[in-house]
Amino acid sequence: MKPIHAAVGLLGGLVPLANAHPHPNNGMATQAEPLETITTTSTLQASSIVPSPTVTAVSKQGDDAAPVSGFANSCADWTVWDFGNYMWANCPDGGDLWWSRLDLDHILGNVGGRLVYQKEGYFSSSCVSCGRKQGTRSDFQCSCPDGKGNFHETSLDLNLYLGNMNGFLCSDCKKLTGLDPNTAMAENLIHDMGKGSQRTGDALTD
Repeated sequence: MKPIHAAVGLLGGLVPLANAHPHPNNGMATQAEPLETITTTSTLQASSIVPSPTVTAVSKQGDDAAPVSGFANSCADWTVWDFGNYMWANCPDGGDLWWSRLDLDHILGNVGGRLVYQKEGYFSSSCVSCGRKQGTRSDFQCSCPDGKGNFHETSLDLNLYLGNMNGFLCSDCKKLTGLDPNTAMAENLIHDMGKGSQRTGDALTD
């Protein structure tokens, strides 16, 4: 058993799993209760990937934030949990692999029964049966209404809009750098949370 940490929000949770990438759905139901953005301390067995938050990271979307893409080129695996809106990916930071999550509601919307890239689109408020599209590397699919009562099967390639930044799955966000003046937590402290530290706090992107 080892301490874990998770980052909740656009940057998602982090679970250090050196040189390993077990599937996060091992032994878990596909419909899970929504994870609360609260500060807790937990431990994790290597055979189970259900991160419990100990560190909250908040992503600020600035006007100068550069779009990120190509997560599937480096991340080992990904899946969708909860109600079809939370995506988890197992991505490297140059050495270790980390599980992180991202709420797709922040980047996807439903326009006329079609999934589109849309900031704060909240597609899950109308679309159903969402998940990873079988037979594809990075496509996400849903059944979405067109406003006339008709549902349409629609999909979108997440590799065009999501990237891996130092182990973080993110879109339109920057690498965690420097210190936040309110909490004075640096990026290296976020990663060190998985190595025995019990410190908690917030970390913000520029």
